[in-house]
Amino acid sequence: MARPDRQSPDGIGDRVGLEDGVLNGGHQRLDDARTVDMVGKVVESTPPRRLVITWARPKEAGDNSKHSRVTFDIEPQGDGLVRLTVTHEDLERDPQMFESISNGWPKVLSNLETLLETGRALPHSPLAA
Repeated sequence: MARPDRQSPDGIGDRVGLEDGVLNGGHQRLDDARTVDMVGKVVESTPPRRLVITWARPKEAGDNSKHSRVTFDIEPQGDGLVRLTVTHEDLERDPQMFESISNGWPKVLSNLETLLETGRALPHSPLAA
């Protein structure tokens, strides 16, 4: 639930579900069948500029050696523009995950760009609901 008292100082974004920079209960991603297919924890949160999370399959949630790490950095570029950099690391131990995210992140980011520019998600995407 968004809380106005948790609004970031510059008014960009809010701290939805955040308590003192830690997301309660971690995060999960649902697949098209609404099944949890990725889980993790918030490692660092600096709204609205940086978010670092762990990334793991649900069956590997308890084994930190199986977790990869995703960093989202947002940098102001002037004139109301921002640059989003997504870095997914610690994938050396899991070639299957590397292959999967190598196909997944470009699609997610392309869809995000389309959504932000047009207000509509790409057809046949989970966001096009």
